[in-house]
Amino acid sequence: MSTFRRILARVLGSRYSATSTSIRATEVADDFANLQLIDVREPDEWKAGHVAGAIHIPLGRLQHSIGSIDAGRRVAVICRSGVRSKGAARLLRGHSIDAASVRGGMLAWARAGLPVVRGTSAGGRGQR
Repeated sequence: MSTFRRILARVLGSRYSATSTSIRATEVADDFANLQLIDVREPDEWKAGHVAGAIHIPLGRLQHSIGSIDAGRRVAVICRSGVRSKGAARLLRGHSIDAASVRGGMLAWARAGLPVVRGTSAGGRGQR
């Protein structure tokens, strides 16, 4: 993010960073109530550990699930390392959804010491 954008983000709050195509895991955690976190990993990856309250939509199903995403709310997309989520966020932006990829994915989330839940839907909003 440019210096100008960083200053605007500080002045206007974290919601300004939605104009960026990526977002840090800590920013997602800090602003969780104001966004939708979509996890595009496969079911076995989700079961191994995911963010409580995330929406599980595997990448292969995302195109068909766009209608279930609230286009009026900001979206953060997460995967294991940030590669799949970049493409998923790009797809959503192509459908006029304000979406950003979580930089570093679940690896960055865990490195930041943020909470992870295990199991099929415990704490999450399940699969779509």
